[in-house]
Amino acid sequence: MLQLDEDRFLVEQLRLILGNVARTVIPVISLAILLCVFLSNDSNAWALRLWTVAAIASNLNGYFYTRRQVLGGIPSERAHHIVWMLMLLTAIDGALWAALPWITLDTASPAGSILVVSVIAGMAAGAMATQSQVLVVFIACVIPEIGISAMKVWLRFSVVANTRRWQ
Repeated sequence: MLQLDEDRFLVEQLRLILGNVARTVIPVISLAILLCVFLSNDSNAWALRLWTVAAIASNLNGYFYTRRQVLGGIPSERAHHIVWMLMLLTAIDGALWAALPWITLDTASPAGSILVVSVIAGMAAGAMATQSQVLVVFIACVIPEIGISAMKVWLRFSVVANTRRWQ
């Protein structure tokens, strides 16, 4: 009886997450395109365009996957499989967004750097708002996103700080 209730609870949590994905498609695609337009320069144009296409493709893939699940219904016996798939999809999405600082920070203006770091923080906040119903899905997205981004920010700004000390 307890397992049955937990499975029903998980199915309802998944319905919430799957419903949230549809609301994020247009804003995320718009954001990726705008970032490509405003942060692109001669040294990162190719990589940033490739990142934009990958971020949009990942977002659309997640949308179509979740749409299929909602339209087909979520049987309790498949709920754990859906959670694993969402963890995989959101981890890929988080890693893609974490690539943005690696592509842009070395050549971005100070305002561009602030924009990139703000976008990463905003994406993490958006993940919390849309995916926190199933904590492992949220964690699967945020750990690569924040971890990989933080490495680049630390490397970029600690190197700048270290070189300024010697001047």
